[in-house]
Amino acid sequence: MPEVTIKQYANVIDIPVERLLDQLVQAGLSSKSEDDMITDSEKAELLGFLRRKHGKDASSEPKKITLRRKTISELKVPVLPATRSPSTRSKPRSKIINVEFRKRRTYAKRSVLEEDAAKQAALEEEQKLAVAAAEAAAEKAAADKVAAAEAAAEKARRKSCGGKGCGGKGCGSYSTASP
Repeated sequence: MPEVTIKQYANVIDIPVERLLDQLVQAGLSSKSEDDMITDSEKAELLGFLRRKHGKDASSEPKKITLRRKTISELKVPVLPATRSPSTRSKPRSKIINVEFRKRRTYAKRSVLEEDAAKQAALEEEQKLAVAAAEAAAEKAAADKVAAAEAAAEKARRKSCGGKGCGGKGCGSYSTASP
């Protein structure tokens, strides 16, 4: 398609001119007015931007293919007459019923399945590491708490003895002399 104005191009793709101008600015193309020309390379760049924005790569292929098959077969079902007398020997009639089978089969690319499995494994590993880190932090916090409690108890024992030591005769909580 030769170079056309932005206004003509908006009419061709059936969107408002303002929306096309906004998309051009979002795509990183220079701001233009509706009477400016748009080149094929700018159109291709805009198309690539819009595909990436909506979740498709420029060269993306479908990751899954779903096939739907429909088969129709006929069944003959015998129909008994309402009243059957022994004197009338008529052929038993049969009725033909159409039966429709619908099958759906989805095929996925192996590379997509392997990527999903790898992502799942990485996520599980990350969760294990996070749990291990949380447990380690909890153990460290508990050890720090115990150490702080022991230090406080030691300080209280020293304070009750006046820091001199009782020699085993006073309070019995703090002793510097050996027995």
